Amino acid sequence: MQPFTSSIDVLDFSNKYTRLVLPLEILEVGQSFQIEKDNVTMEMLRAYLAAHMSGKLRYVALDHGTVYEVARMADGLNVNVFYSVMSKKVKPIDPIIKTVKDGKTSYENMNALLHKYIETPLNKLTNKDKMTEILKPLNIINYNFIQRNLASVASFRNSPVGSRMEFLNTISQFEKERILVELDKQSCKTLYKSGALMYKVNLQ
Repeated sequence: MQPFTSSIDVLDFSNKYTRLVLPLEILEVGQSFQIEKDNVTMEMLRAYLAAHMSGKLRYVALDHGTVYEVARMADGLNVNVFYSVMSKKVKPIDPIIKTVKDGKTSYENMNALLHKYIETPLNKLTNKDKMTEILKPLNIINYNFIQRNLASVASFRNSPVGSRMEFLNTISQFEKERILVELDKQSCKTLYKSGALMYKVNLQ
């Protein structure tokens, strides 16, 4: 048989499928991640997810305007019922809210928190816990601390995508700028006995 070079369509499909499936392998129930649209339609995305739902595994995709959100749901969930309910609630929006009631964006609020976290002496830092006492001297911050300190802030509390998605989208902006660098989850479990997301803070 003559060797045959894969067509662009085959390679394109393979690349998109791989980009989606790899994060699914480590996604836990209740967790989600965003994926750039990049010529991926919602129909294609949900078809990919359906092909990956073996046994009781359940994944859903939502359209947030500039990006898609992919989430792992509770095992055995009826995804058709979920989509039916969400279709009446979700509206396309920018993942980072530009205008909020208190006049500050989510980015500005998180930036202020990061500076406060790094620049404030540990004994004067408020709303901390035992994990904070371990991580702060290393310039490491965990997701729980961020959420605990910003959950009541308007840009997160009133976000149309929900506070969790707003947190993750805002963190993603800081990761792109290398201000936050996510640490290896397994290493964190070993070193700090915690499964929480942790980030190295690199302020300018």
